[in-house]
Amino acid sequence: MKKRLIYIILFVLLFISGYLMINYPTIVGVANNSDFARIVQPIGLKTNDNIKHFYMQQKFDYVRNFDSLTEHMKFVFNPGIESIAQYKSTHFAIIKVAQILNGIFKYIKTGSITNFDIRTLSILYIGLFALAMVIFIKSIKVSNVYYKIIISMFLLFVFMDKGYLVYFNSLFGEPLMFVSFLLYFSCVLYIINHEKDNYFIYVLSIISGCMFIGAKVANIPLGFLMIIFSIIMLWYKKGVKTRIIVSIGIVCMLITSVYYLASIPEWMSKVNGYHALFYGVLKDSPSPKQDLRDLGIDEKYEVLKNTHSYMDHQGYDMYGEEFEKEVFDKASPVNITIYYLTHFDRLIEKIDKCAKSSTIIRPPYLGNYRIEDDEEVVKLDNRLSYWESIRKSTYDNALLIIIILVFLYIITSYLIIKDIKKQNNRDRLSMTIGYRSMLILCAGSQFIFPVIGNGEADIMKHMFLFNLLFDIMIVMVFMDILYFVQNKELKVLLGISSLVMVIFIITIFIKGNNNIDTIVFGIYNNQDIEWEILEETDDYYFIASKEVIERRQFEDSNSNVWLESDIRNWLNSDKENGFLYGFSNVDKQKVIEMPMKTVLSPVHKNLIQSGYQAHYWYCIPGYIEQNYDVAYGKIDDEKVFLLSVKDYENYNFHKKKKEAYWLRTPYTNPRIIRVVETDGFIYHKEAKDNMGVVPCMYIKK
Repeated sequence: MKKRLIYIILFVLLFISGYLMINYPTIVGVANNSDFARIVQPIGLKTNDNIKHFYMQQKFDYVRNFDSLTEHMKFVFNPGIESIAQYKSTHFAIIKVAQILNGIFKYIKTGSITNFDIRTLSILYIGLFALAMVIFIKSIKVSNVYYKIIISMFLLFVFMDKGYLVYFNSLFGEPLMFVSFLLYFSCVLYIINHEKDNYFIYVLSIISGCMFIGAKVANIPLGFLMIIFSIIMLWYKKGVKTRIIVSIGIVCMLITSVYYLASIPEWMSKVNGYHALFYGVLKDSPSPKQDLRDLGIDEKYEVLKNTHSYMDHQGYDMYGEEFEKEVFDKASPVNITIYYLTHFDRLIEKIDKCAKSSTIIRPPYLGNYRIEDDEEVVKLDNRLSYWESIRKSTYDNALLIIIILVFLYIITSYLIIKDIKKQNNRDRLSMTIGYRSMLILCAGSQFIFPVIGNGEADIMKHMFLFNLLFDIMIVMVFMDILYFVQNKELKVLLGISSLVMVIFIITIFIKGNNNIDTIVFGIYNNQDIEWEILEETDDYYFIASKEVIERRQFEDSNSNVWLESDIRNWLNSDKENGFLYGFSNVDKQKVIEMPMKTVLSPVHKNLIQSGYQAHYWYCIPGYIEQNYDVAYGKIDDEKVFLLSVKDYENYNFHKKKKEAYWLRTPYTNPRIIRVVETDGFIYHKEAKDNMGVVPCMYIKK
């Protein structure tokens, strides 16, 4: 009874903490990226497209008002609206429950129901999350209470990170995927680690498993792995009632998997197929024509390389029969997989990008705040997001770290299995092998499936499931290590410690020495300016200020055109209050004018001199240059300027500063400019915002 009370109290504390984290002192969530449309349209809600991408939306208006609670409930269960997207998901089930609860509350409070408050949905997610955490903690197989507390604290440190929880206040499928798999996995862990059968846990595992499988298309393949594990469980569980429940679970998960697989709308398959080829295989390919030949596709489609399904298709109809026959039939997921397996260099390139993309839990291009709380566009809530910060700091060596941690998971799993084998518990042994194998297979599939199935389109968001699975693996490794500490298995601990030390040494070695030569040149605000040398020739230095020297708007009118910007005029002004005002005449004569390309947003057609595509955005260093060379742009002579994304990518300097600073490369939106945040990643802000300035110039030796 005492233990049960402790777990009840823990559930309540987790529920309250989770609610406060995303609703106090301000409400935070994840902004719509257009995916909400397929959810809200068939259930009779409306999105505010004026704030799309930039701000989260708290309230969604209904297409009609309800003065009767009964009328509202009938509408929720049967809106009578044909789904334009033909999209099906278990996501709708939990949203309808939230709609009913929201309707009851609104009706009691105001006597009418006009909108749906997203917080009602987040309350359900928080409840399921808290339940999953409690069951997971109950399942921890260590007898030492202090070790159990340490493991529990690490578990909560990882999964109560704001990067995960902000999703709760959104209409994305990710939060359902997150809580349902955590709940399923926690139930499985409980079943394996407890001899006595708990039928409630079995039923909960079935419900959560089915909810997970149907939450998103990407989850369906994992459903079949979950079914295989359930068959193993059925084989080794002896109780009649247990076997009946498990059998029902197998049937339910099989029906769910097959149903949602058959329900994938045709347009979604075509969109994903288009991305897999033109925004995947052909994206940044050095030999696109050869790639098409290898896939048996006509070379004429090369003009579509580096394009996604929502762009101009050069006259081709991606939904037509000809395109289906000549492209989609030959670029099936199987053929795309074969392509990557026979083009190992391209596979490694995509794997590396997947690894770097997985360092971020939430989309960095979708704002977390409501517009009424903070007008800054795409502002992220980084409070209590320490785990995501740790993840982001690993982007330089992301692939190496993933490989090593997976290897560590395999080692600790083997040692745990070996330990169980000594106990001569055959049932627990087989199920432990099954669920640990299931976890690593699920994680492995979700590491590369996003690129095979959808190319690089929205890749950071599509790595969410891998992040969840990989973080569970990390928690399992941590739990395994403390289990060995408890049992005082010194040889095992020594081996693991040695491996961790090797990881640390390799990481330090790969990171290398980042000493940058500097010079002192010019004066600003009566102080010498220290510059990092980005490039040196016999004739000149290419330099960038070592620190942010000022905070300024890019352009007061909120335009992102560098060539006409206030910041460009200020940087090149030697009048009072201009950047060059404190420079001596000798210093100013050393500054060299150089012709440079500056990217332009597509809307500024009158200024464009070259290029045929908008410049794509990616936030993680190593891939931010993207299609820079073929992006819309203009060449002008520059004296004092800001870094472009190409400069940022190609030169070695201390990219992380104490505060965010401007680049001169714009976003496709005509008022948005790219900035470098304190984490070194590339985000974007409005031109009217105040951001740091890092001047650059070429100077004579």
